[in-house]
Amino acid sequence: INCDICHYAGVTATPWVSFQPDVGKIFFGESITLTCNVASPVQGTPTYSWYRDNKRISSGQRLFINAALGANSGNYQCQAGTSERSDAVKLKVTESYVTLQAPPTIYEGDSLILRCHSAVFGASSGAVFYKDGTTLKSSTSDSALSLGTAYRNASGTYRCSRNIFNDRPVIDEALISVKELFSKPQLQVSSNETREGANLTITCSTTLTPARGSTDLRFGFSKDGRSTQELLLSNKLHIRGAQVNQSGYYTCEVEAVASRIKKMSNTLYIQIQEVKQNEGRVLVDYTLQNLIRLIVSVCLSVLCLCFVINHLKKGKT
Repeated sequence: INCDICHYAGVTATPWVSFQPDVGKIFFGESITLTCNVASPVQGTPTYSWYRDNKRISSGQRLFINAALGANSGNYQCQAGTSERSDAVKLKVTESYVTLQAPPTIYEGDSLILRCHSAVFGASSGAVFYKDGTTLKSSTSDSALSLGTAYRNASGTYRCSRNIFNDRPVIDEALISVKELFSKPQLQVSSNETREGANLTITCSTTLTPARGSTDLRFGFSKDGRSTQELLLSNKLHIRGAQVNQSGYYTCEVEAVASRIKKMSNTLYIQIQEVKQNEGRVLVDYTLQNLIRLIVSVCLSVLCLCFVINHLKKGKT
């Protein structure tokens, strides 16, 4: 993760697993590579460990599965040095005629493509895709479905079918759950001092998933429904010498630049307390009294010193 975003992203040392090709299901005999990724450079040369269904199976940053067998199916996790284990990612090795392939892990903003894959020579070229029982696409020549940018509402049960040897269609399904790219932002005021004239900093905090740590986020602030600034890299709004008319209902918005994923914080009411004139006069009077006391004290000290010096001189004569 780039340290430019460390000030607003909850960076964690927990690694995450990625697949290449980026699919969660493969056929018998196919190959796949699993990689253990870390958010930031690890000191020295870390030791990587791999687990399948909670049993340690291998070491190294990459795990190569060639000519996959049914025994390679399972939930995979990795560990980098003494870090916590990654979230489990499921790999399924199937001998079915047709499999619906999707990325094993999908985040908001990802480009989501489904593939109705078949390794059978006699499979039809096209496929039919469904989501939650509704037909999304029917093609006689294309076995892939592009869903564009993934949003949370893309989650659901997907199915696809292809004809094998011009016979009845073979169907497979996949449950897709789109994960959160970054958390809902939270507004915080840096200081409990909200009196008139005080300097305030309002912070818009969110946590970006380490698996998409290179995501470019922008922050915007609004007061009473009106924008106070354009979207910026900084997640802080500075108010210098706060005035009473800057009291109001504040919100912040976080946007992922490339995917345009946007999230809004809850509303935070900030009351700038007015400093009354008599309060200011009392403060000035009190300061003036202290100054007069200091001057009188210095004068008395000087007079005493002169008296002592004069007395000593008379004593010598």
